[in-house]
Amino acid sequence: MLLSLQLEKPVMAKGNVEMWLGDLLREQQASLHSVIRHASMQMSDPGFQIHPFLQSAPAQVWLSSNLPIFCDGLDILFKTG
Repeated sequence: MLLSLQLEKPVMAKGNVEMWLGDLLREQQASLHSVIRHASMQMSDPGFQIHPFLQSAPAQVWLSSNLPIFCDGLDILFKTG
């Protein structure tokens, strides 16, 4: 199970603390976005298996990746009545 998020690029903690904390926040967001994008691509694979995926990704990533699929299903449901 993914318990931590590895940053894609290192952030140097030097200089003005507000600046490097802002850099750290942006890098955390970019890294999480990358993990969610990768999870979404995995879920689109025809051979996708849910159990190994759930063991390798936190629930929040699965929910974030599954949300567009869920919304598409709702859209179809409402359009077809």
